[in-house]
Amino acid sequence: MSKDYYEILGLDRYCTQEDVKKSYKKLALQYHPDKNKDNEDAKEKFHLLSEAYTHLGDEKKRKNYDMFGADNENFSMPEDPFSMFNSIFEEHVQQFQNFEMNYENNFDIGGMIQKLTGGALGNLFQMPMPNVHVKVQSCKENIPIDDIDIEVKTTMKDIYNKSTKEITYQKDRIKKGKIYNKKVTCKVPLYHGEILCKGNGNETGDGKGNVKINIETEASEFKRVDDYDVFYEKIMSVTEYYSKKCQIELPHGEIVYLKDCKVNKIHQIKGKGIPYQEEKEWFNGDLFVYIGVDVPDLEELYDQLNNY
Repeated sequence: MSKDYYEILGLDRYCTQEDVKKSYKKLALQYHPDKNKDNEDAKEKFHLLSEAYTHLGDEKKRKNYDMFGADNENFSMPEDPFSMFNSIFEEHVQQFQNFEMNYENNFDIGGMIQKLTGGALGNLFQMPMPNVHVKVQSCKENIPIDDIDIEVKTTMKDIYNKSTKEITYQKDRIKKGKIYNKKVTCKVPLYHGEILCKGNGNETGDGKGNVKINIETEASEFKRVDDYDVFYEKIMSVTEYYSKKCQIELPHGEIVYLKDCKVNKIHQIKGKGIPYQEEKEWFNGDLFVYIGVDVPDLEELYDQLNNY
């Protein structure tokens, strides 16, 4: 059974590359063998995390996985999960290496890392722990503003039809020092996987929060594999294949004809993917079509070809 690398990293298919990296770092630290002595389950989980990040952390490999799954013969396992782990975290540790600032209130970040991890991370990196001293300045505490999360359900048909959807949400607004509840209604396009409306969320004395709109597309034969690219699997009958008439009906009803119907091959049809708008001008992603043939048993095959 094909592995779900998104599930292993605790993510969904609409996550960003930054989300993939953050989730891997968090879980890899949690399940690293040096922190889980004699725990075979943690060791196995750590290797699975490394395998998942190998394929989702690289955009080309991720696109290949989204199309074909983990059973594709071009997939490969990570050679050394520990080496990959070190490379991910080394860049963060190096930011502090040989960096020293002396102020009135000092603390040692290197020592803090050791204390927070119970010393368990001391041998994870093949490099010395940083010697850093940073000033702790007294200032007014900024309370983080929670984002407003909104989920919108749609279909591929609506996306191809360039439809919009009206949404309504409540937010806190400050006016003359008092907090009011305001109802906001707006229309959003559906071709994005996620929309971030900066500064349109709750207001506090420290600023304005954001609104995150997640566009969830219902299951369909047409699958989004990139921002605006779409993958579709076309299974033809034997007689349909030999007729050399291969047509595909897009979600909004448009018919696309393929001149070349070679099987076991991915055909790229430019400009027939998801429509999207940039600076009031419309563009389209590409459609990737895999052609397969449904071969029946010999007796049925003979009848089909005899009647062809």
